[in-house]
Amino acid sequence: MPKRLISCLFLSLCMCFAFALSANVKADASSVQIADNGAGTVTVVVSEPSFNGKEMSIVCYDPSWNGAYTDWEASKSHIAYVGQKKINGVTTISFKLNNLWGGDYTLVLGAGGQKIEKKFSLTGRVTGLPYLYPPKSVKAVQTAAAKVKVSWKASEGAENYRVYRSEKKNSGYKKISEVTACSYTDKKCKAGKTYYYKVTSTNGRSFESQKSDTAKVKLMAAPKIKVAIKGKTAVVSWKKIKGVKGYKVYISDKKKGKYKQAANIKKAKKVKCSIKLGNKKSCYIKVRAYKKNGKKTVYGKYSAVKKAGK
Repeated sequence: MPKRLISCLFLSLCMCFAFALSANVKADASSVQIADNGAGTVTVVVSEPSFNGKEMSIVCYDPSWNGAYTDWEASKSHIAYVGQKKINGVTTISFKLNNLWGGDYTLVLGAGGQKIEKKFSLTGRVTGLPYLYPPKSVKAVQTAAAKVKVSWKASEGAENYRVYRSEKKNSGYKKISEVTACSYTDKKCKAGKTYYYKVTSTNGRSFESQKSDTAKVKLMAAPKIKVAIKGKTAVVSWKKIKGVKGYKVYISDKKKGKYKQAANIKKAKKVKCSIKLGNKKSCYIKVRAYKKNGKKTVYGKYSAVKKAGK
């Protein structure tokens, strides 16, 4: 299709959309009947006399639209269908919905300065399954230094669930997995990063629910430590890390040797400790933060190893 024709078509639809919003005089909503075939095709029968002989604009919003948007940019992501039709007496219009979601769709018809706004929900079943709703009670918790477990409640009719992740709350979500269970462990996380998760229900075919509410998690950062020697004592310090329960300090005689716990700091505000070196000429020190998920202790990433002594 030529680019010019595509541009003209897009402009026409935008004008249609703007017209539907600007038509403030409400016509009789009972003159519009809406039905669907259980597979995504919506049929609208219009018998409003004042629309006869006029070009009618048609806009169908999905259930995520809240009616507050008044411009094309804010509303276009919520539009399930937009078009025009000349009305000749009682007129029937049919259109296909690409995504079948639970909740109320909103149909807005505008012609001759008048508008009809009517809500409807899909009826029947798609391929024998109920319409899909997004999972509820989505939670995300850190379970290891670089792991996050995302969990949710089962959604009726769902065969699979798709997990989406972003580093921004309101944009940039990408699918990272599709699972049959009501949980997923994300193993590709980084210390100190904040992640946002959303989950959708799918029946294993082409139908997918809206995205769920957002679950947020901030992973514990690795402490950045400093070591100072005072006589036969190593003083270890670091900056406070938000959201942690405490810190554990470890020492070893060798940089890549076996480390043992030298201190357990049980207060998140305390960011310094002293380690007696005794007769050791040197040792190696590292620190990691921890927090509690219920009764389970979850550890963050180790700091870089610092040498204490000569």
